[in-house]
Amino acid sequence: MRTKADDLLEGAIDVHAHIFPQVFVEEPGRVLDHEWAELARDVGMRGFVMKSHLWPTIAQARILNEVYPGVTAFGAITLNANVGGLSPFAAESAARLGVKVIWMPTYSAANDIAVGAYSKRIAEAYQQPPPAQGLTVLDGNGVVCPEADAILEIARDADVAVAT
Repeated sequence: MRTKADDLLEGAIDVHAHIFPQVFVEEPGRVLDHEWAELARDVGMRGFVMKSHLWPTIAQARILNEVYPGVTAFGAITLNANVGGLSPFAAESAARLGVKVIWMPTYSAANDIAVGAYSKRIAEAYQQPPPAQGLTVLDGNGVVCPEADAILEIARDADVAVAT
């Protein structure tokens, strides 16, 4: 039986779908990437953007798009330390591979570390500390740093969304 929620989701794109497996897969309510695809397809969604804090989801998206026609999985990258941080090279590589969203750093961001948000959970989950912590898109004068500026230009030229 269709619900009002189903009707609202028809043709929608979820622009922030945390796919799993991920660091905290044991948390209740987590949905594996293929389950996302099935559920989205079954309610008539157009697609969903696959977000991972740890790795690019471009390859997963390509596989899901072949296995689950009728719904589109969009790949993304989050520029945390494990993929090079604020790396124009990582952004360009992802854009060339078909990424649709580039997220600025999350757990590697200086503001996340300052408040002990997701960075604290990452530090507790791993034995090794993440590299290059404390990333910020601003220089000491509050101006966008050259790396962030280059990433924005890459995204603009490749028609890729940027999110924080």
